[in-house]
Amino acid sequence: MGGYVQVRIKSARNIGGQVSHDTRRRKPAYVKAESEVVVLVYNADAEDYDDNAVYEVKGDNDINIKRVQKQIKEEMQKRIATQQKAYKQMHKRAMPKTTNHFFKGIITFSHENTVGEKTNDMDRSLLDRQAYKFLEIMYEEYETSPLYLARHEDETTVHYHFVCENFNYEKARTVQRALESKEFSKMQDLVGEAFVLDRFQRGEPKYKTGADHVKFQTWEREQITKSNVEAKETAKIVQKTKTNIEALKESVKEDENELLEIIKRIVEKEKDIAEKKALVTKAKEVRKAFVESWKSNSKNADLEKLRTYENKTQKYRGELKIVRSELKEFQTKRDKLLSEIESKKTNIDNSIKQIEKSINKNM
Repeated sequence: MGGYVQVRIKSARNIGGQVSHDTRRRKPAYVKAESEVVVLVYNADAEDYDDNAVYEVKGDNDINIKRVQKQIKEEMQKRIATQQKAYKQMHKRAMPKTTNHFFKGIITFSHENTVGEKTNDMDRSLLDRQAYKFLEIMYEEYETSPLYLARHEDETTVHYHFVCENFNYEKARTVQRALESKEFSKMQDLVGEAFVLDRFQRGEPKYKTGADHVKFQTWEREQITKSNVEAKETAKIVQKTKTNIEALKESVKEDENELLEIIKRIVEKEKDIAEKKALVTKAKEVRKAFVESWKSNSKNADLEKLRTYENKTQKYRGELKIVRSELKEFQTKRDKLLSEIESKKTNIDNSIKQIEKSINKNM
């Protein structure tokens, strides 16, 4: 049965790197498409979902990437200062410098919900509010104040990344390590509860399925490894395609040079034809004049001369026929070359598009 939702969390040692990932300022290798991300930055004083700042990132160069990062950075600094103050008041000493102030998490879904509707076709506004509801439930259960929630649209299935404070203010201590171990199963119940309205249910527990569930860091590593393999394969395809393009360009260049020579020969043959036609016309006129003169004075008939005129006429006609045949051959070669050049240029354009597609797929 489909329709599963699950959550995984991990310590966020490099919170800046995580923010870059989630806001798509630094896009991982396994992301194939143009960035499409929605980031909700929590306002500590917000009373409702709509009171928080929401940023839509519609492309890799979207100005909102810088805006959301600036707000998250400012909010992080406030939260860290507040944690340090609360810790010092409770424990009478400074908070350890090695403390991880935040933890990160990811909410993922099966490709379809419980009624067979594709997750990627579902109403995003409903999914957003259910993800928001999950973080509210987390706060009520563990007092883990959320920092931001990011919806990613540029991978296989829509999913959510989030970052929460790794700090319980009532007890003035970190909570993430306990959440990763003792409370992991309970967190699956909570995320299932949050998304039940969107026709999702918590993933089956390990003791029922016997499955070895993938840890957050393992999942990331697998994605990157898969991406690196795909990137290498793509690089091979791109290089091979580039080599083919260069060969096609060289072939087109040779064909175009040959075409120029053929066009020159066609011009020459057309000129030659015009000259041969003029000679045939002239020979016919001279023979006609001789015949007319012969008719009026048959005594002076010169059959040898007549044969000479007839031979010249036949000779020029024969030469004209040959030149016309040669012209036709050159015209056929020209048309064939033009077709080949057009076909090779089309192949070049298609190959360039293939390279662009391959590169974009692995961006």
